[in-house]
Amino acid sequence: MACLLANLALSQPAYCNAETSLTASAETSTDGKFVLSWQLPDSVSAELQQRDEISRDYQTVYSGTDTASVITGLTDGDYAYRIRTVTAKGDYSNWTAPISVAVRHHPLSRAFGFFAVGAIVFLATIVLIVLGASGKLGTGRNQEPTNG
Repeated sequence: MACLLANLALSQPAYCNAETSLTASAETSTDGKFVLSWQLPDSVSAELQQRDEISRDYQTVYSGTDTASVITGLTDGDYAYRIRTVTAKGDYSNWTAPISVAVRHHPLSRAFGFFAVGAIVFLATIVLIVLGASGKLGTGRNQEPTNG
């Protein structure tokens, strides 16, 4: 019924496809990477669009027959995506409802903190290896000579 009403409102009718839905691997990404996936009926392709944060216009970021797309390299922000199917004849379905993904990278202070902890562990490991190899690292036990 919703598809019929949508077609009445459009100058160019869209064909209806209830099977197409869009999902994201995460609602919030801390590394600017996530996967969008969708289902496609046989013999159709998909057109995936991303909304520009500034102009609020949608731009096509993928067209084809794949059923997933890895999105990478995004800066902090809120991104919206929608998808529609296209038949071989060029008939378009209605757009899906947009889904949103927030990109919030880890703060730089946290990255430097992880780096510092890693450097301390690395240096401590090197010191223990050098001391152990030189024999300066005792076991802490009193060793008595054995008479044999």
